[in-house]
Amino acid sequence: MIQFFKKHSIYLLLLPLFFVLHGYITYYGRVPANEAFILCLKYIGISLLLVFLFYFPFKNLQKASITVFIIMAYNFFFGPVHDFFKNIIGNSFWVKYTFIIPVSALLLVAIIILLKKTKKHFSTLTGYLNLLFLLLILMDAGSLVLKKNKKGINTSANLPKELTSCDTCAKPDIYLIVADEYANNKQLKEILHFDNSAFEAKLTTRGFHIIQNSKSNYNSTPFSIASMLGMNYIDSLGTRFNDRSLNASFNQINNNAVTAWLQHEGYEVKNYSAFPLAGIPNPVSSSFFITGTDLFTMHTLMGRFNSDLRWNFITRLKIKSEIRNFVQVRLDQTTTLIKKTINEANQKSGKPRFVYLHTMMPHFPYLMDKNGNADYNASFLETNRFNIDGYVGYLQYSNKVFLDMIDKIKKGSPNAIIIFMGDHGFRHLEGNDEGHFMSFNSIFIPGKKYEQFYEGMSMVNEFRVLLNTQFNQQLPLLKDSTVFLKNWW
Repeated sequence: MIQFFKKHSIYLLLLPLFFVLHGYITYYGRVPANEAFILCLKYIGISLLLVFLFYFPFKNLQKASITVFIIMAYNFFFGPVHDFFKNIIGNSFWVKYTFIIPVSALLLVAIIILLKKTKKHFSTLTGYLNLLFLLLILMDAGSLVLKKNKKGINTSANLPKELTSCDTCAKPDIYLIVADEYANNKQLKEILHFDNSAFEAKLTTRGFHIIQNSKSNYNSTPFSIASMLGMNYIDSLGTRFNDRSLNASFNQINNNAVTAWLQHEGYEVKNYSAFPLAGIPNPVSSSFFITGTDLFTMHTLMGRFNSDLRWNFITRLKIKSEIRNFVQVRLDQTTTLIKKTINEANQKSGKPRFVYLHTMMPHFPYLMDKNGNADYNASFLETNRFNIDGYVGYLQYSNKVFLDMIDKIKKGSPNAIIIFMGDHGFRHLEGNDEGHFMSFNSIFIPGKKYEQFYEGMSMVNEFRVLLNTQFNQQLPLLKDSTVFLKNWW
């Protein structure tokens, strides 16, 4: 066995397997197994192709394998290593791509020349790399077995003990429409100097109840949604926005109390959101809510090249075709999700439905002005995030889209409950932390039982009040508090 390990470069297969398996475990529950498997095969195929190409100049399989290993490992682990040095020495010249890429290329050429000239055998190194990655894979495999054997989140245990079944209750369709970063009128009027009363009035004429001075409990979308659908605060996640807490919030959304109880009551869940929900994967991925294998491939050299170098190149040279594609793809994603939501209202079903739509309107990038003209010049620029006029213009355009969608939902499903809300306020003003939580909130109930929806209500009590009102529950209300997450973006 030892001789076999020293002779054969199995590490070329083990390295991609370890990288994909480790990423799959790190983001367990957010990466489909089939996507991870296909990605692993892709990386193995690339490794074998490169070995085939490098064999010709070396005429030595071990030397070709070592060269390919260096290239693949550099690609896989570039992001974490780069970030490590940036944290130590800051954003200096030594960590800029203009220094790293040429130096890395020169080092690779030097290594190839040295390997070409040396007559040394690499059996010991080959055996070490084989053993190292085999052990790493076995450790990750053990971790995966523990995760799979560990009982999944018991959603029934997460349900407030006061919840009971209601066989006699009417069970209308429920539409939860979250407009990302839609601020309430207090922030819009007093801080952003735009009065959204005309839109609120149009909602009111359609039977909606506007919850005045409403707020989110967190200043970050995944945490706000997790607390709302979980009907509770998220004590275990701490107050930092990082990969660990973000992944945990996604998992809590996926296994939440509201959808668990609704499913228990016979509801069918339809997911058109940015998150996996009740085991249903999110239909689209975006730069704000990365999903699938992109969660870990984004940290590879190629991933960083695409997000940093390529995008910097596009913005500096203002390549119109790429910019237009950037805007159009995001507009198409939003349009598709809205159409799917409307189609749900027009389809008859034997079961009541809970439909969750999460749209990146009017969130940055502000793709449209108030008249519906696409902004192909500035909407994609990071500096435009702070453009209040751009935000307000996109909000005004979004209002028209939302009213049209609401009208079509009400026409197709007139007895449906519709919640239309934001998940946090406008967050791009210096010294205005309170504004982060000033989110819009409105609800339509055919019977118009709005007495319990009180002024200043926060998202954590949204479904507590709704279930009390519509399903004869007796859930106690929680204190309407806010938690400011550091490094939220």
